[in-house]
Amino acid sequence: KDVDQTAPKSAQTPDAAAAAAAAASPAAKNLSATDAANPPAAVSAPTGSATPVPATTPVAQTNRTPADASADPPKSFASAAPATLRSPGRPPGPTVLSAHKISKVFWMRGSKHPLHVFSGVSLTLRAGEMLALVGPSGSGKSTLLRCLAGLEPVTEGHVVLLETNLARASRSTIAGMLRENVGLLLINPPLVPSLTALQNVELPGQLAGRSAWSNRELSLRTLEELGAADLAKKTPEQLTPPQAARISLARLITQHPKIVFADEPTGRLSTADSKLVLNSLRTLSQTGTSVVLATHDLHLASQADRVITVVDGALGATLERPTAEEILAALDQTAYGDDQ
Repeated sequence: KDVDQTAPKSAQTPDAAAAAAAAASPAAKNLSATDAANPPAAVSAPTGSATPVPATTPVAQTNRTPADASADPPKSFASAAPATLRSPGRPPGPTVLSAHKISKVFWMRGSKHPLHVFSGVSLTLRAGEMLALVGPSGSGKSTLLRCLAGLEPVTEGHVVLLETNLARASRSTIAGMLRENVGLLLINPPLVPSLTALQNVELPGQLAGRSAWSNRELSLRTLEELGAADLAKKTPEQLTPPQAARISLARLITQHPKIVFADEPTGRLSTADSKLVLNSLRTLSQTGTSVVLATHDLHLASQADRVITVVDGALGATLERPTAEEILAALDQTAYGDDQ
């Protein structure tokens, strides 16, 4: 297992704060099982002007209020074609994430010596880019991902996420950013246990102020596209790991984040479910959402725009759209050099 699981509880405060904010929101508390079981009847959309959207996103020809203008996913996530993530001529977007010489050190209880997880890491990520951090278990890739996402503080250096310097930001600022603009796809999905699957999917839209009718419509349609419509009334404790992963993925899609951090998103999934996750992440990337993966799945990593190998807390090779074989060779080279 990656060493980030040894982090003290105090280091995970932003993550806990985001979850607490979601669970404690008035919208979440006011939800009822009856609402989940009985979707509202079809009604006419209110008239209003649609908000501007990026040029890379198709504009839906609807009469929605500004709060609902971004309600529809750009295309079916379940059937996203396994095409190239970005055409060769597409220019890179603006920088959405940068890390400058960051290091992470844990002091283990009962130990006189600190545990250096990674040191001197610098990297950048642009809008719409899909980056994979690839390494074996214990390499430090998951801890690095959590630090980049603002879930763990760095020991040295600084991370700038969506123009916010995480070292200078307050806990409430980080929690708000995680809730509004950052999507998380984790091996153990952080679903709110007191809500049904449908209510968990609706939660980001409620916190964003989306109208109830459009939020319910979008959530139900997304669950159907992911083959999870029959799970709407179930609670998280009634879900299997693959089912929970689909609910977490549906919530991510309806959230419409600017950047997604995915830690071993296919680690406990079947081949079919892994393909569903991969196609969904491809679609998000194609429509302008940045994606950062931490994985040891070479096939998943080979679908990224860029791959960085991570071995023993150090960044190794950087590869552009590599094959699984090229990633494996780079990992071997990083770990063993010429002494293979």
